[in-house]
Amino acid sequence: MALVVGAAFWSASAPAGLKVATAIVKITKSDSSMEGYLAKPAQGDHLAAVLLVPGANGLDGHVLAVARELAALDFVALAIDYDPGHISQQSELVRNVSEGQLSARLGAALEWLRAQRSVDGERIGAISWAQGSAGVLKLAQQGQFRSAVVLEGDSCAGIDKLLQATSPPVLVLVSRRASACKLQPTGVHEVSFLDSSPETFDTAPKNAKSMVYEFLAKNMKGPRGTASNPASLTGEPIASIRDIMRVINADDGVRGKLAQLLASPPSSAEQWDEARSVTAVLAESGNLLLARQPERGTLASWRQHATDFRTAAEVLLRAVDQHNFPAAQEALIRLPESCAACHLDHR
Repeated sequence: MALVVGAAFWSASAPAGLKVATAIVKITKSDSSMEGYLAKPAQGDHLAAVLLVPGANGLDGHVLAVARELAALDFVALAIDYDPGHISQQSELVRNVSEGQLSARLGAALEWLRAQRSVDGERIGAISWAQGSAGVLKLAQQGQFRSAVVLEGDSCAGIDKLLQATSPPVLVLVSRRASACKLQPTGVHEVSFLDSSPETFDTAPKNAKSMVYEFLAKNMKGPRGTASNPASLTGEPIASIRDIMRVINADDGVRGKLAQLLASPPSSAEQWDEARSVTAVLAESGNLLLARQPERGTLASWRQHATDFRTAAEVLLRAVDQHNFPAAQEALIRLPESCAACHLDHR
């Protein structure tokens, strides 16, 4: 990737707090390029970061203002003009044909942001407006964000399905006028209906902006210069991918132990509790794998496969929590499917 940076300047319009440096950047990958607006604290490394994905209006004034405000709150913020041709506003046919191109652009922007020296690559979130929401939620499904905020106007078509399948915490702000919206908060997600449109912070209620910034801080921030992820506080990872997979997949390892526990229906609450603990460790291993770097294949592919494995393990965990023996056995049998796909790309 190539980067062109304009002259940085101290932003007089930033909120009180840290001094903010801003720059126009150009991100190029393969035969496509896009412009972005980078705002960050003037000093500091290993900071939490936010990718801003605007809707129809692109990099307009209020998106850039949000970037500067995030920087003043100790985030690195990149607002990206990922859809300069306004493909997301065209017919459904055009959108479907171009979906891969737009997804690749968002992925390239995220990869560039993660590579910045000032950014902690394990603490990246996103804010999306309207048309940018679907792409952000799909990346969240792949485990690419620590948390995400979705700002919608009078419609939230399709978001409910994406939200249900998304693991990281997501905050959705949507207008009460969106009568077709059936969103319900699930698990770690939050949904707030506002009396006016939240798409532009300039017209949304004042507390909407605070809600967004507090949500990101709660789910992404730790003390300045440190990661909120406990694994990051212990230095370099100790267990290798090979170590994790051997302990998980060996006949006498975690999965082998679980196969023994679920060979027949558990006959007591204590046996179900033991199966639950072993399954929870199995699912947690997906998070350990997400934090590793593959020796072969791309990082994006590795994270997708690790997320698929974690999701499959979570399905198994839900079945065990419900004491649903047939569903638990089926999920355990299907679990190796995600492993096989990963081995093709990374082994």
